[in-house]
Amino acid sequence: MSSPKQLIDTLSAVQKNNLSDSDRRALLASARALCLNLETPWESLQRMVWHQPAQLAALKICSDLQLFQKWQAATAEQQTPQQLCELLGKDVCDPALLARLLRLLAVTNLLDNPLPNHYAQTPFTLAFTSSPAFPAALRYFEHIQSHVLHALPTHLACLRYRNPSSADLPCFQFALQSPVPAFQWLAARPDDQRDFGQLMRMYAGMQTPWVDIFPTEALLEGDDGKGPLLVDVGGGIGHDLVHFAKKHPGVAGPRLVLQDNAGVVAQTVVKPEIGTAMAHDFFTPQTVKGASAYFLHSVLHDWTDDDSRKILGHLRDAMVPKRSRLLIHEIVIQEQGGSIDTAASDIVMMATLGAKERSEEAWRSLLSSAGFVIQHIYRTAASGQSVIEAVVAE
Repeated sequence: MSSPKQLIDTLSAVQKNNLSDSDRRALLASARALCLNLETPWESLQRMVWHQPAQLAALKICSDLQLFQKWQAATAEQQTPQQLCELLGKDVCDPALLARLLRLLAVTNLLDNPLPNHYAQTPFTLAFTSSPAFPAALRYFEHIQSHVLHALPTHLACLRYRNPSSADLPCFQFALQSPVPAFQWLAARPDDQRDFGQLMRMYAGMQTPWVDIFPTEALLEGDDGKGPLLVDVGGGIGHDLVHFAKKHPGVAGPRLVLQDNAGVVAQTVVKPEIGTAMAHDFFTPQTVKGASAYFLHSVLHDWTDDDSRKILGHLRDAMVPKRSRLLIHEIVIQEQGGSIDTAASDIVMMATLGAKERSEEAWRSLLSSAGFVIQHIYRTAASGQSVIEAVVAE
């Protein structure tokens, strides 16, 4: 068996840039398990309820000060708290206070601490300077999501620990005393909706593109070149349609259709030469009939089974049996193992929307109840992201 020093040296030498994504994810899961195995039960609880909330608070304060952006704009060199306060501007922050915040970020490895009272940025903090999604995600969590998750134990106790159903008020409304569901609440608050949009775009950007999971060539086999080929329902600003058009430039144009609500479609990245963007409410009858494929990406996990059946029913009615297919890019929860991302997403969906992520059994049950049969589930090697292919049941 290796000595502790040998193990430390081996682990310290691991670099994520030299790993495939599946190996990186596997090692990350093992590292998390290793931490839990090394901690005492008290240390594990202390990390969750003391260390991590304090770390998050310190990070949010630094983000609110735009510390990382101003630091990066001024210098790449290590700095003292006094020097950083000078970068922030006169009387913006007390150096003694900033020193306390930086100390916590350093001991949790979010900052480097090369010399006493000197700090240097890391790839993590530099991400706040390169992507507006990072500070936006942090704001969204602090303003909204943290309050919803904090209220979830009380909310479930009020439900007498029943699995929430479509008849129950989601915890989001319970926690924020909102008379309307989450999407309507956000629509009335442009700043929060903008942060949520940034968060969702970052989340989508980290996923394996659907065209790398599903064999999109199958959509072109036997295609006569007439009529709509692919309809991206609830497709946001259109990144998934763009992925398809880049892979198959010969079919870009009016045969590719993006649908979402009018406010979202107005921000689309789908240009006329790529496809057609149109406003559409997926709770109303599908207006594009007989397409070769209807595509849903991270739509149904936002809705209960009852609401999902309504969405699916409108698509089923627009499809041509034996020719049209339904493609669903979603998480398929593994019943053993799996990832923290998928399990946590299920809890967040429950708390925010009264919805859920689904296992393969749950997907088969839902689709069967809506008049579909699953033909195949295309899976990624290391995450729960999958593309489900289904057809209208005969």
